[in-house]
Amino acid sequence: MIKKIYQKLKIEFFYFKKMIRRGVSLKEFSNYYKNKFFGDFLFRKMKSWTCEKIDQNFELHILAQRSMLWPMAVSVRSFLYHSGLSPRVIIHVERDFDQKTVKLLKSKFNNIEVLPIDEATAAVNRRTDIDDKIKKYRLGKNPLILKLTDLMLLAKAKNVMFLGTDVIFFSPPKEIVDFVKGESLFDAWATFDTNPPPMAIKESYAQKYDLYAKKAHHLNSDLILFRHDLVPLDQFKEYFENTLEPEGYFVDMTGFAALLTNLNFNFFPYKNYHIKGGVEPHTIIKHFTGPRRDELYSHGIDLALGRMTT
Repeated sequence: MIKKIYQKLKIEFFYFKKMIRRGVSLKEFSNYYKNKFFGDFLFRKMKSWTCEKIDQNFELHILAQRSMLWPMAVSVRSFLYHSGLSPRVIIHVERDFDQKTVKLLKSKFNNIEVLPIDEATAAVNRRTDIDDKIKKYRLGKNPLILKLTDLMLLAKAKNVMFLGTDVIFFSPPKEIVDFVKGESLFDAWATFDTNPPPMAIKESYAQKYDLYAKKAHHLNSDLILFRHDLVPLDQFKEYFENTLEPEGYFVDMTGFAALLTNLNFNFFPYKNYHIKGGVEPHTIIKHFTGPRRDELYSHGIDLALGRMTT
């Protein structure tokens, strides 16, 4: 317990120093602590969102931690507002989501479905076409693998999108809207990471699909969009036969990189869909990664809410 408290204080001190270096205003300091520690209260006050007709051919999947409930709510709402789309929103949750939280989520979005980890595990385990080793990796030490396994194995719609809880929309995402409406030239999209992580895969596998030439290692998996029906199950299983770190931190990102760039793929334009930099007039989404959480809470959330007039 003492160690956990120490770690939390250490993280908060890191963000405090970052905000001091950035020269944030007193209002931004206030916003940070308001959004970070009173998120549940703010979420309960948020106006409910109603989709007139839910699109059964489009699913939005999110892997959520209870601690990111408020940013996730803003993320989902900002996407629905700026896109005008009405997907089935499926929230993959672990045991830290109690029934009170699930009820709150469903009261705020009529298109949200909550999928508990136990139900997802039961559904995956019932599949006889999946190797036991993949089922074992899925419940290993890296929970981020669920982004890959559960999206690929449990999604039912033709068009599937994954959204990280720290990705916020600020303007209409034309590329996504065109894709869902069947007006895109591509079968898969993803955001571009200027600092690519290592790809722990066999060299023969990378060469087979020409992954480095396709810049697959630059794919960031916190905003991806693709034709789920075009990804063969055999290729999904082939990835796990060729990964060198099945429980490594980047196993989901590398898996999506290998599978999606094998389709008719394109990166979202980085100027509009970015990680680094501020929220500019041309910004469609900003990904507030871990080192940028202070920016998410100090101004990102409030800026996003201010741009949604309904």
